[in-house]
Order: sequence, then structure tokens, then C-alpha cells
Amino acid sequence: MEKILVIIILTIGIIWRLPYFAPPSLNWDEVSLGYNAYSIFKTGGDEWGISMPIIFRAFGDYKLPVYVYMTTPWSQYPRVTSIIAGSLTMLISYLIARKLFGKQVGLITLSLVALSPWTAMLSRLALEANLAILFISLGMLYLVSRKYFWSILFFGISVWSYNSARIFVPVFMTLYLILSREYKKLTPIIYFLISIFFIPMLFQLLNTAGQARYQKLSLIDDGAIAKINDSQINGWGGRLIYNKATYFVITFTKNYISYLSPNFLFIKGGDHYQFSV
Repeated sequence: MEKILVIIILTIGIIWRLPYFAPPSLNWDEVSLGYNAYSIFKTGGDEWGISMPIIFRAFGDYKLPVYVYMTTPWSQYPRVTSIIAGSLTMLISYLIARKLFGKQVGLITLSLVALSPWTAMLSRLALEANLAILFISLGMLYLVSRKYFWSILFFGISVWSYNSARIFVPVFMTLYLILSREYKKLTPIIYFLISIFFIPMLFQLLNTAGQARYQKLSLIDDGAIAKINDSQINGWGGRLIYNKATYFVITFTKNYISYLSPNFLFIKGGDHYQFSV
């Protein structure tokens, strides 16, 4: 009975992801991913002629490589990779919940992930974030199963899939291994695997290409610095009150709280309508 329910829910979830799977046009990120995948498939190089890059210059945002390479078999349909990732994430979420809490919680989790409009929306666009979620989920599945080689492998792939994973995964894994003391059980080959994925990532983050995405999204950009300087001149307290540290903390806190507000979650949504549900 459980298998039948899983199949039914998965089928509903996949069907739920298919409408609007092909809206009138791709956005520029999707076009960039698809075109670079097509270029790799045809020539072995990206749109700039760089052979088998580990980071794609694209239009200056320097995309990570996993989505592009995984899309090469169907480069004319870049959203296929995302819908496959979203469909597999449903199953992986079920397996994680079942492993930790039993069959009933597993089925409830599967239903929530399958029918959630947020997860469905991610699967309808060619989004690197959706692929990273799949690999992080796989990493979690093997982590709760104490199969650390496979866990590190999928976590490692995730940090080359989407930039946010480069923050979340190292912090999460470090805290988990220290607090659980599971680091004592890691074998030399696992440490070698960690070095393969994470040392090149660290070196890349130190160069211009690796920092491009951060510079575009950083709270402390040129506009913020101009506001800080203006406040130092015209506001009370000068540099003691108005500086990069206080600006970052206040802005980060306001943004984070706004993401949890009912207005954002259920009424207005975000300012970027492409990613609003």
C-alpha cells in the first residue's frame, strides 16, 4: 500500500510541475545556461571559446558548471534538467523523512513537497538552485544513513551547482561533524574527497570570477556605501552609528524578517515577479 501511495503522490507531483513548463520565452539566465550547454555539446567550449571551463563567464555573472554540463544532452530544452531535479527531490525528501521518522511522516513529507507551489515553481524554470537542492537532499539522505563517502560526494557537487550552497554546505557539515563527533569516523579517502571539491572552491572564491556573484548581491554595494557616507555627514552619531557593520546588521535583519511576514508569504510576494508564486 505504501508503494502505491508513493507512486500516486509522485505522479501527481510531476503532473503538477508540467503546466507552464514551457512559457512563451526563456529568461536570460535560462538562455545563457542552454546556450553554453549547446556550445559545450557542439564544440567542447563555452560561448567565449574557453574549453571545458569550471566556471562559465556567461554575461559577467560567472555561472557554476554543474547545471550547464548536465544540460548538454538536451541543451535546446534547458528546463528539462530542473524538472528532473525537482521530481527526484520529491522522492529523496520522502526517503529522508521515512528514515528519520517512519512511514507516515515520510508520506506526509512527500505530499507537502509534491504539492508545494514553491517547489513546483522552482521545477518549471531552468534554475541552478533547484539542482543544488537535489544534491543537498542526496547528501542529507546519505548523511542520515552514515554513508559519508556518498554524502560528501553529493554535498561536494552541490557547491559547484549554486552559490548559496557554498555558504550553507561547509557551515552545516563543519557544525555537524564537530557537534556529533562523527569526524573521527572519516577515512583518508573521504578527506581526500573533501579536498577535491572544497579546496578548488576556496581558491576560486578568492579571484574575481568567484566573487562576481557576491559583488552583485552584496548588501554593501556602491549604493549602500553612498548612503552610509551621507548618513555620516547628515545624521546623528557619525561613524559610530553609521558604518558598514551597523548597516549590514540592520539591513540583513530587516530583510530576513520580511521573508517571514504573512504579507510576503501569502499576499504580495517578492519584488521579483519571475520568482513569485
